[in-house]
Amino acid sequence: MSNVLVVGGTRGLGAALVHRYAKQKNTTVYVTSRKEAPKDFPSNVKWITGVDLTQPTCAKTIVSQLSGVELSLVYITAGIFKLESFEKPDWDTEVATYLTSAIAPTFIISALCNNGNLIKKADPPTKIILLSSEAGSLALQQAGGGGNYAHHASKSALNMVGTQLRYDLEPHGIAIGMVHPSFMRTEMTKGVGFDVAWDENDALTPEQAADLVSSWTDDEFGMDKTGQFWAPRGTRDIGSWKDVTGKDHIKGAVQLPW
Repeated sequence: MSNVLVVGGTRGLGAALVHRYAKQKNTTVYVTSRKEAPKDFPSNVKWITGVDLTQPTCAKTIVSQLSGVELSLVYITAGIFKLESFEKPDWDTEVATYLTSAIAPTFIISALCNNGNLIKKADPPTKIILLSSEAGSLALQQAGGGGNYAHHASKSALNMVGTQLRYDLEPHGIAIGMVHPSFMRTEMTKGVGFDVAWDENDALTPEQAADLVSSWTDDEFGMDKTGQFWAPRGTRDIGSWKDVTGKDHIKGAVQLPW
C-alpha cells in the first residue's frame, strides 16, 4: 500500500492529481486544505486541514496530522498568480507568492523528512515533485517580457530550492524534481487574462496535465533525474522556446534550461 501527499490539492492541477491517485487500488491520498475539507472529492481521501502556506506553522500543522504515516510520493502544487506591472508592483502579492511557492516547501519537506514521514532508501525511491513553471526559467525568459515579478521570480526561487534540497535528500535515497506541468485552462490563468491564449497555445485541462505529470512521475522520474527541471508534455505550450533555443518544439518529456 502506498501513501501520497498533495499539498494544495483543492483545485486545479492539485485537485486533478488527487482524483487520479484516489482511483488507484491500495493507495491512500492525503490532501492539505486551508479550511474545512471540500465535499466534492472521493470519500477515501484523507484531509489535512488548517494548512496555510503563508504561515510559519504550515509544516508543523501538516506533520501533526500525519503521525505514523509513511509517504512514497509528495506533490507540492500550491501557488499564487496575480498580475503586477512596473507601474504598480504589489508588496502583499510578492510576499504571499514567495512564501507559498518558494519558502513553505523547504519547511514542509524538512519537517516530513525529520518526522519520519518520507520513506528512505526505498526501491523505487520516494519522490517529491515541486510544481514550477517555464516562467521560472531565466533562459526561457530572455525572449522578452516584464512585470509579473512575484510569480516568475518565485518559480525561479523554487527551482533553486529544489536544487539545494537535492543534496540534502540524496543521502536518504529520496528524489526531488521541479516540473512545468504545461499551460492549463484553470481559474488561475483565466483570472490573469491568459484565457485569450488558451487555444493558440493548446492549453490543457487540469485533468490532462495531471495524467501527463503523474505518468511521467510514476514511470520515468527517479534518482537519475533528481534535482532537475522537466516538462513532461514537451515544449508545445512554451511560447519562447523557438526564439530562445533556435530549435523546433519537442514532443514528449524534455529537460528545461535554468
